[in-house]
Amino acid sequence: MKKWAVVGVFAAAILGFLLIGTYQDQKYPIQPDQSNLLEEVTWWVNRGYDQPVLDDIQIYSGLGIGEQLYYLIQVEDQLGMAYLEQGPNGNYRMAGSSYGSGNFHFEELEHDGVRFVLLGGKNEYFDIASIEFEMEDTVYRAELPPGDRFLTKIEIHPPADPNAPLRHIDVNTIRFYDAEGQDITDQIPWNGMRPWDGAASVTQN
Repeated sequence: MKKWAVVGVFAAAILGFLLIGTYQDQKYPIQPDQSNLLEEVTWWVNRGYDQPVLDDIQIYSGLGIGEQLYYLIQVEDQLGMAYLEQGPNGNYRMAGSSYGSGNFHFEELEHDGVRFVLLGGKNEYFDIASIEFEMEDTVYRAELPPGDRFLTKIEIHPPADPNAPLRHIDVNTIRFYDAEGQDITDQIPWNGMRPWDGAASVTQN
């Protein structure tokens, strides 16, 4: 009798582990190598619709901060970012997204007391080599990776008051430079336009 009781407890434990594993796989469906990321991002941006209404979705480079992954995405003609959160099974799930019109996307975030700015954007016809901006009275400069789209991060110096809220980039302080170090800010449109579509404007609503 004791033998069957032990077998029953062992079987119940195995079943419990299987159910937990299945639940975690459903809750965190994105594979560790993000091989099904496009499928999950497509589902995410179309959730609430009976049929997908946004199907032209592109996923570009990603980077990690702690247990979170951030991917530069383009939904139709809108640029943005997808946020992924890692689960206990090593898989990921969508934790959020944001996108909108414009050639550039900026995110300010904090992880374990360290503050970062994520810089993402289009660069197939701008030839931007670096971006400079000011935050909390400090000037930062980011060298951009090559490619038609870029995503990079910059660590921000901690404020004097560690409890101070995150501050946003003042877009009026942002400067763009080419590979020769020349300031090309006035040639770069913010509004999603290409250089030949109209006059550039370094403003953001």
